[in-house]
Amino acid sequence: MTFLSTICPCYNLAHYLEAAIKSVQAQTFQDWELIIIDDGSEDHTFEIAQNYAKTDARIKLIHQENKGLSAARNAGIRQATGEFLHFLDADDLIFPTAYQVIYQKSQKELNTVLWISSYSYFDQDDFHTHTFSEKHLHAIDFIQTNQAPPVAHFLKREMIQHIGGFDEQLKSCEDWDLWLRVAKSDAQIKTIPNLLARYRYVSGSMSRNAKIMYFSLSTVTQRAVRTDDRIHSESNVNHDLSWDVSPMIKSYFIKCLGILLHQGKVEEATNWYQKEKAKWEWDFETKDFDGLNSQLTFRYFLDKKQINHLLKETLPNFELFFIKIGFSEQEIKRAIKLVFEPQLKKHNHLKYGRLLGALINRVKY
Repeated sequence: MTFLSTICPCYNLAHYLEAAIKSVQAQTFQDWELIIIDDGSEDHTFEIAQNYAKTDARIKLIHQENKGLSAARNAGIRQATGEFLHFLDADDLIFPTAYQVIYQKSQKELNTVLWISSYSYFDQDDFHTHTFSEKHLHAIDFIQTNQAPPVAHFLKREMIQHIGGFDEQLKSCEDWDLWLRVAKSDAQIKTIPNLLARYRYVSGSMSRNAKIMYFSLSTVTQRAVRTDDRIHSESNVNHDLSWDVSPMIKSYFIKCLGILLHQGKVEEATNWYQKEKAKWEWDFETKDFDGLNSQLTFRYFLDKKQINHLLKETLPNFELFFIKIGFSEQEIKRAIKLVFEPQLKKHNHLKYGRLLGALINRVKY
């Protein structure tokens, strides 16, 4: 049996696919298979994958009509023979020692079924790294939040028999839904400090669909506190919880609202805000809007070029939004300072130097 099966779905990402394949071929540990699923691409995905499959017997190619990310991953899982599964999207990358590290750790800790590694965000270069400590995670950790992008997860294939595959009805958050089931099956999960994965985030991406993401986040959040009938193994943590999920959904709503404002869709964001506010009977304070700046928008955009663009092109959209929802001039100033605080602080460091910038930030923030 192969140690690790890498599942790589690809839909019209031929321009990234070759780099993803090469990052697998560059592994120092070579007992792997790479399953590429061409999910009905209209670009050169199939030709690129086919060329690599012809020259490397470990690379397999599945071609299917477009069915979506979850269906593509599930097709790959059905063909996988590895002890572990790794989910490498076609625009992400893996560091050369990744599979070696997972192999070594799995031989020492046989009961761990899901490993989650540290990872970096990158566009052209890495611009943010999230480092985990080495610790065990439990269901409560996953109910509260998704821990990492799919590329940082390494899952024992046998778990799929107990919890099922990716939910093909979800258009987003399908990975979080899967990890939740792993956690609620009371399986052993561990994070590790090793930096093994690179998650691509293109600055200013217009491709994120805020409303689809919000619907999926809301769906998974409400599932998370209920008994999950998809889990077929006995578990002491798979049961109903008496949690009020409204605050969690409100937090996710703010983050998704930030996506629309980052995309310049102020009118749509305003209407959506009023609708959800009335639906859930939410009260909002200025501090609630901190979530407009999150990992889904521009939390980690902190180089000079990114900051200048945000302050010049993006900040006015947020000012207009706060005007439209009835904020006073003073409230708008407080909200803008709150939302853009990481960028404004870094801007002062870049403009005035580390010491003077720190002094200005201490006075202003």
